[in-house]
Amino acid sequence: MRTESILVIPFADGIGDFVNVQPLLAVLRRAFPLADFTVAASEHGNQLVNDPAIEVVKPTGFNYEPGRMAVALRPLLPQKLMAWMTVPLFDRELGPFDLVINMFFAWERGMDFKQFWTPQFPPMPGAHHSLDYLADELERQLDIFITTEQRTPHLVLRQPSARWASRFGTANDLDGQRVVALGPASNVTLKL
Repeated sequence: MRTESILVIPFADGIGDFVNVQPLLAVLRRAFPLADFTVAASEHGNQLVNDPAIEVVKPTGFNYEPGRMAVALRPLLPQKLMAWMTVPLFDRELGPFDLVINMFFAWERGMDFKQFWTPQFPPMPGAHHSLDYLADELERQLDIFITTEQRTPHLVLRQPSARWASRFGTANDLDGQRVVALGPASNVTLKL
């Protein structure tokens, strides 16, 4: 399939979710090496994307703060419908694109949350990582193969971050010591 421009809509916009989708973005870049890639995400996407050739664009809808009426009506609007609606909205605002890969809709349409994800820790026996579900969907829809290694997120340490950490360590007499940083904040009760 020849395509020149691709929009990727991640399955979620949280920082951890965005980090987890990085291996799938890398697979897509290998599958479509000549295409220009755009990812619809918040500003943190620019700091977290592993591939500098991928453009991260924040759709205006991400700035929307729902009013009381929208909050009241939200339970009546199925999440699957909202996920489906992102394609025409984002394609119109950011595109047009030759191909739109909507992981959000794939997630909402077919994810069996007991099989692929659980809000419990430890996870239920037999549960698989949600990235396996999304990778399976990409394989099926795009006729590609994604290895186990290609599904695994990995940390990319950027030079500006390494320089900042080095300066911090020197300034605080931490050179040569093991340092662990904790970020004790989340909007998800399970993570707290």
